[in-house]
Parts: sequence; C-alpha cells; structure tokens
Amino acid sequence: MSDEKLVTLSKKWEAIYAPYEGKLKPLQDLNKAYYLGKTDNGSNKVKSANLIFEAEETFIPQALSKNPEPVVWSDNTTEGKTASNDIKTMLQYQAYSQNLRRKLGVMVRHWSIYYIGVMKHGYDKKINDIKSEFRKPKNFILDPEGYVNENGEFIGKFLGERIESTAE
Repeated sequence: MSDEKLVTLSKKWEAIYAPYEGKLKPLQDLNKAYYLGKTDNGSNKVKSANLIFEAEETFIPQALSKNPEPVVWSDNTTEGKTASNDIKTMLQYQAYSQNLRRKLGVMVRHWSIYYIGVMKHGYDKKINDIKSEFRKPKNFILDPEGYVNENGEFIGKFLGERIESTAE
C-alpha cells in the first residue's frame, strides 16, 4: 500500500477505537490506583486496602513458580519422537534464557489492570534468534467488536500497535 492509504487506514481505525478507548481509560486508571493502594476520596488521594495487589502478588508467584511445560506432539515414529524431544528441549531453553516467567507475570498484571495482556513473539535479526516480550496494552488499538477466541487469538477487523519511530 502507499503511505497515503496506510495513513488513511490508520486514522480510520483510530477514529473507530477512540470512543471505546475513552470509556476504557477511566476504568484502567481506577484499577491502577487500586493496585497501587490509592483511591479517590473526594478530592484527596488516600491509601486504601490494597486487595488487588495482595491477590495478584499471592497468585502470580504460585502460578509462575516454574516455567510453563512445553507440549510437543509427534507421530510415534522414532524420528518424530526425537524431533519432538529436541523441540521441547529448545522451548525449555528459550523459556529459561528469555526469563519467560517474569514476562508472563508482567503480562498478567497488565491484564488485571488494563483488561488486556500482550505478549509479542518474533525473530530478532540482531541476536539471530526468537524473542518474546511483553508489550504495553495502552499502545494497542483493537476493533471494539472483536473478541479473543479459545486459542487466545484476537478476532476482529483490525488490531494495531502504536510504535514511535524516528524519521530516519
């Protein structure tokens, strides 16, 4: 697509998402205030019982005490079993070397505060390997009529990430 078409499409998506984002942001800000133990009592910020923080910081370490166990299926041939064991070992190595547990913990915290947690997987040419990183949910625009299916995939007309970049 030409740059003009991309800019037009981006503006259209931003316009569709803006009313939804306007309704969502106050709820996210309130969740963050509760997580930090602050509530708005009239015009004063006061400390409150930090129930969200307490619940999360109890649950997350228990849920993520170990890296998730990779599940790799294959046919019952010798080659298939060898390949699945090798892939499982590599996935375990990647989870350990990329500190997956900590990233998943941040993603869960984002989910509880912002109603969405985002993990981005890709290939990094600089390190010549796969890379997984959590992303800030505030930088995403989503089709308000979209949904997340049972496989964790967003189904909608658009999903975008606002990324700052230099003109260079």
